[in-house]
Amino acid sequence: MPRRVLHLWALALALGAHGPQQVRASEAERAFQCPPQSRGDDAMGVPLAGDAFLPVFATPAPETDEASTIKQAIIVVHGAAEVYFEDVVKAVQRQKENQSTVVIAIALPDKACSLKDWAPQRHSALNGGYRAPIWNISGDQWQFGGLSEHQPDHDGVSSFAALDSLLAWTQKEYPSLERLTVAGFSSGAALALRWAALSQEGTDGRTALRGLPLRIVVVSPPTLLYLSPERPAASCRGTGETGPEHLCSEFGTPSGELKGQAACGWEWDDYGLGLGGLQKAGGKTGSVRRVASDYLHEALDISDTEVAAVIRSRFETKDIRFLFGAKETEPCDRGSCPDSCAAMLEGSNRLQRGLNFMSHLKAVLPSYEPKCGIYQDATPFLAHNFTKWLLPLCEDPKAHEDDKHDSDANASKTNSEGPTSATDDKHGSDSAEDDKHDVAAEGLGIDKKFLDTPVFLLAADGKQLSDNFGKLEMHPNLEAWEKWLISEAGGGEVYLTSYRGEHLSNSAGDGEVAKESHWVGAETKWTLSDAGHGQVFITSARGVQLADDGGKVVIRRENGASAKWTIRACDESAKGLVIDKKLLDTPVFLTAADGKQLSDNFGKLEMHPNLEAWEKWLI
Repeated sequence: MPRRVLHLWALALALGAHGPQQVRASEAERAFQCPPQSRGDDAMGVPLAGDAFLPVFATPAPETDEASTIKQAIIVVHGAAEVYFEDVVKAVQRQKENQSTVVIAIALPDKACSLKDWAPQRHSALNGGYRAPIWNISGDQWQFGGLSEHQPDHDGVSSFAALDSLLAWTQKEYPSLERLTVAGFSSGAALALRWAALSQEGTDGRTALRGLPLRIVVVSPPTLLYLSPERPAASCRGTGETGPEHLCSEFGTPSGELKGQAACGWEWDDYGLGLGGLQKAGGKTGSVRRVASDYLHEALDISDTEVAAVIRSRFETKDIRFLFGAKETEPCDRGSCPDSCAAMLEGSNRLQRGLNFMSHLKAVLPSYEPKCGIYQDATPFLAHNFTKWLLPLCEDPKAHEDDKHDSDANASKTNSEGPTSATDDKHGSDSAEDDKHDVAAEGLGIDKKFLDTPVFLLAADGKQLSDNFGKLEMHPNLEAWEKWLISEAGGGEVYLTSYRGEHLSNSAGDGEVAKESHWVGAETKWTLSDAGHGQVFITSARGVQLADDGGKVVIRRENGASAKWTIRACDESAKGLVIDKKLLDTPVFLTAADGKQLSDNFGKLEMHPNLEAWEKWLI
């Protein structure tokens, strides 16, 4: 069997770069350490109410010169902060985003800790006595917004409120910040999802304090929060190790079919797994349900009958992304996830629960389309893999709002007698000098600047080749999913590797949909040849080309326009303007996908086939 190739930019996606101990950390690594066991220089405290502080790791620190260039923040939520903070920092460095990204990891204390002990370099006589809240990490109350233990200087802090305070602190300490991502894995994903549902943060995709774009990433949660009392039908909760193909379209109010209880003692929809009990002052004082209810109603003046509807309406305005592991199919009753009666109504394994929840969201929010994906694990027998979701957080920061990306590749139309066209600038240069630079006629067929660095592969219509969790598509986005790595395979051939570490394969038959492969070999080798005008043909040893068949990625014998690709370095598309400056301050046409131009018909904007004065624009 050929060895697995792990390129630098894919190391954060596979355990091969770290070893299994990275995920299966020792108890000492996972336990909260005060002072920190490692990364002590990055330890700091976020002020909370009542002379309390939230221990976090953050780099770069707010007081450093580097903080002035920070544009995005990644806030990591997980029970093992030190271990995973370092992973995310390394992933950001590999993606060369460290100059513009602050990485912050929450450390959830389960023992007493003062700021003087946690961050001695940052404490003072005034705040040195600040104490961290204490949550019982072995329990699960913190995952649902529960209070920390009572201490003399405060009555307990909700984990939801702590996360809110961290978001506010981050926006204040990094004034040039432009966007934030809150990412939770496993138990941290359980917290991130419930917080996303109940918090005012993220409404309309933005933060409450400064209105910055906020993305919430929920990865491999053990349980989900249902937004209505219905649950997947028994047929959707198969007890076997169901895989990524599992789909569920049947929901209903559960009956007493599990463990002999009458629908889990009529508590299947209580808060934690559902929205039951979130009416004002719901639940006993100090209970998780009561704390969540108080948190919700402090921000919203709503009646008890409006609770579920308001939560649902806000939820569908938030930018929430879900990721589930394809191999997370071990049954929950073997200890891989909670197996209480109510939890088992969601599904019998983590992956099944996640897929059932996606179908639930579609059913309960008809106009909402969940943003989700399934990751394949690089290490066959270690499915619960934290590092698999790091790269999507380090995506091209060009556009974060609702995944709306202008189709700049079609911004102008070539016209030798009319104004300058933007099309050729986007897909390749008309000049011989640029052609020589972009496409070398010898060796690998491309300029070596494109080797071993993330690139986009653009088709004739301006869309990029995209790896949508194993499904090859054409997409207008310029994000992580559209990034590829070209590396030498010897003999003038190359490998084309996606952000998931999968290699483009030529094993499909002529005219069939293109595939990917875990392994390198003859079927994953390609030849790049000059197609003219800064474009290339991507050809396999069998003489078939990679082609864009109207949005369908296929392998076929094709030397026409659909088999021509433009290679563009990711950093070229992410810097400054997305057009060449030669197009500034000179008349241009703005051409849509159907070939018509944007036209100003005496104040009425229209699309028109003409190439006249009415269709000329100045950028």
